[in-house]
Amino acid sequence: MQNIINKFSFLIFIFFLDILCYGQGNVSVLQDKNTNGSLLKLNIIKDKKVIQKIEYHYPEEYFGNSIYVEEPFEITDVNFDGFDDILIYLGSYGNQCVVYKDCFLWDVKKQKFENFSMFKDIPNPQIDESEKYIYGNIRNSSSHYEYEAFIWDENGLKCKFKIHEVYSAMQLAELYNMDIPEEKDSGEYMLEFFDLDLALYDSVFYVKISYDNGKIEISKPYVEVFSDIPEKLKKSIK
Repeated sequence: MQNIINKFSFLIFIFFLDILCYGQGNVSVLQDKNTNGSLLKLNIIKDKKVIQKIEYHYPEEYFGNSIYVEEPFEITDVNFDGFDDILIYLGSYGNQCVVYKDCFLWDVKKQKFENFSMFKDIPNPQIDESEKYIYGNIRNSSSHYEYEAFIWDENGLKCKFKIHEVYSAMQLAELYNMDIPEEKDSGEYMLEFFDLDLALYDSVFYVKISYDNGKIEISKPYVEVFSDIPEKLKKSIK
């Protein structure tokens, strides 16, 4: 009888382990069910031993919107190094339900996860393993969208470029932070400034801001999607 009970208990343990454990190889992440309030507890398990305990306190600005979800975290390779990392769901906000997530990266040398807090500033993060990009996007207004593309280098994660999608020439003036003469219509002035056809006054424009080692370049506004941006991002802004 005792053997039956032991086997039954073991099966229950495996069942919950299967639900709560994530990861590849011999490292798994197990959520501690003693989590309460603004605290998420995770146990990092390797070779059947707990090698790290993560007590994640939700940032105050996110508290109340992030902890009442079925799956408060996910496992994926965030920095494309072949090892799984942890993303913690911080909730969705505003009328556009913008999603934010915090990140813990696996440190191979230290054999532990370490917080990479910069990640939680990326709106609606999407990880593209094929092109090694991390994308973000946000709607600033009903007619202004912003798309970001991040890459990893030896210094960490950096923004490669942003693309602004605007629907009027007037918004171009705001984006380029240019002073418009009082006697000029701002939209027409911007079109003239960039030598663009006035027939494009109400068209959609894309402006690319590139970042390279502290150098920032802002492009001339284009009506068509740029040819040199990753395919996945190109499809999302068409």
